[in-house]
Amino acid sequence: MTETVSLFACTLHSLSTITNYVSHLLLGFSFCQMEQTMDRLQGKFQAISEQLESKHILLKNQMGTRIHGLERNVTDLMTQAGTDEQPDEQRLRQSTG
Repeated sequence: MTETVSLFACTLHSLSTITNYVSHLLLGFSFCQMEQTMDRLQGKFQAISEQLESKHILLKNQMGTRIHGLERNVTDLMTQAGTDEQPDEQRLRQSTG
């Protein structure tokens, strides 16, 4: 998660730097030069967006894997303790029984 925040902060800084750079450059550019510069910027923004999206998907998958492992470990511990029922089921049985 820290890596995502760091990447996001770097991205914001990069976008700010690029925006400032472009605003200074565009003052003396012809329309063709501005169009080329904007195309390059769009490519850079797209690349940054894809990096952020792939990082988010990777972190989401890793978290899902960790949660699945944790659930499996809890089930194993309950089995070792001789309890096959879920805790909610146990509470329900105790309150009605």
